[in-house]
Amino acid sequence: MDVSRYLDLFVHEATEHLEALGRDLVALEREACSKTLASAFRHAHSIKGMAASMGFSPIADLAHGLEDLLDQARKGATTLGPDSMDVALRAADTVTRLVEDVAEKRPLDASDSDVARLLARLRADRHDKLGGMELPGELSRRSFGKAASSGNVRTVRVRTDVVDGLMDGIGELLLATDRLRQAAYTAEQPSSSLSEAVDGINRIGKSLYQRVLAARMIPLSTLTDRLPRALREASRSLGKEVVLETDGTDIELDRSVLDEIESPLGHLVRNCVDHGIEAPEERRRNGKPVTGKVKLSARRDRDRVIVHLSDDGRGFDASAIAASAVEKGVVDSFAVRRLSSREVVMLACEPGLSTTESVSEVSGRGVGLDVAKSSIESIGGSFEIESVKGEGSTFVLSLPLTVAIQRLLLVEVEGETFGMPVSRVLRVLEIEPGQEQRSNSSRKVPLFDDWVDAYELSSVLRMAETRQGRHCGNTGGRGAGSSPNGSFPYVIVEPRPGKLAALEVHGLTGHLQGMVRPLEWPVSMLGAFSGVSLLPDGKPILVLDLASILRTAETGA
Repeated sequence: MDVSRYLDLFVHEATEHLEALGRDLVALEREACSKTLASAFRHAHSIKGMAASMGFSPIADLAHGLEDLLDQARKGATTLGPDSMDVALRAADTVTRLVEDVAEKRPLDASDSDVARLLARLRADRHDKLGGMELPGELSRRSFGKAASSGNVRTVRVRTDVVDGLMDGIGELLLATDRLRQAAYTAEQPSSSLSEAVDGINRIGKSLYQRVLAARMIPLSTLTDRLPRALREASRSLGKEVVLETDGTDIELDRSVLDEIESPLGHLVRNCVDHGIEAPEERRRNGKPVTGKVKLSARRDRDRVIVHLSDDGRGFDASAIAASAVEKGVVDSFAVRRLSSREVVMLACEPGLSTTESVSEVSGRGVGLDVAKSSIESIGGSFEIESVKGEGSTFVLSLPLTVAIQRLLLVEVEGETFGMPVSRVLRVLEIEPGQEQRSNSSRKVPLFDDWVDAYELSSVLRMAETRQGRHCGNTGGRGAGSSPNGSFPYVIVEPRPGKLAALEVHGLTGHLQGMVRPLEWPVSMLGAFSGVSLLPDGKPILVLDLASILRTAETGA
């Protein structure tokens, strides 16, 4: 039988089983649970059966040995301690590597020394009593039956490139519909039937977009479920005791967003274990529990997901970061004294800036935080660090639900049109010059019963000044974009959770729903912009990165 036609299906299903198997093994080491052991046994059994039917003997043999070990554990004939769990996880890793060889159509070596050595260890562990986890009594084989039915919902596997192509096509459809609507409305003799037809096409396009977007959405747990394994490996290699808690990981995000944050999130978890959590002796001296805690929580905020990754370790040393930044020329000694403690801690994200005295194989500050921050910001997200020395640190990630089609508010600055994500816009105000509150270094405008920091967007973007007089003591002039009474439009935005700012613009030109594509180098080096979209007439516009703009406005950098 020609099994090549089933190759993609085998790789996909084996990968899913291996990811679940890894999660189960880590959970078993943390807490003895018959249900989890049953799940791990089922995954190993499924991998063995699929590999055997495909003729992949090395994979089937190794999965069989792992299945036997778990079978002995469920019968109470052996115990699963840290040593045997190391072997089991190593076996799962080897099977994963072999499945990757299958995916890449590389030959499988039945005499692979790693496979042979692991098989021997698995056979030995079936009969050894390795202390660690005692299962209560012999488990009934009935607990290893088929999983409960999830209902009558039917699914079909579709390649991700097909879904991506559909999303691109729908984006082009919506853009073409906007052009058609503009042409219909500006015609010399507008036709009501044509306008109705265009509106109907637009409704259909938006409905298709929502359906395809739903197909791309997957829960955050598909990513966070892999973190316990990374945390286990890091803590074991460093001789630390660490547990991971998660909350809110059922929130769904676009698959492309999860792909981009997978590596940064894994690095941040390892960073918490390596640099955040202290050694057991140090924690005991400081009156902390010997076992450190890393917690990941997620919540929905309109069209964004806010992820908090925290540890109860030693926190960042702001003074050490400041000294290192001055020594490496990142900032001068005068400027660093004007920075707040939060801004000093954020200097740890500068490339090459590290305060550690030794290099660790697990992670390293100054080697990965800058990459994590830039990766998150490249998809329109934001990255912040909150830390209290001696109490712990929190990495705050603000992520977009999707990086595909966005609603944009179109603003004019110095004759140029830019897009602002509508999800970050709270309201638009017209402020007269006398309503502003000014000091030597700041401006504020009224919002309800409070005052909000205000910034001139053209100055933050360093665009050439065309307005005359208003900021040079001449209050009689009227700049471009101001109304007859001298007021100017301000857009109240929330660039990061809980932080409001007012951006002065020269005009509002409408709104747009369109595809936002990432910028290519060298334009991507301009930190003020997160992407580019197209107006209905085909003219490209830059989309503003409001978090980066606020950071530039606050620091003056």
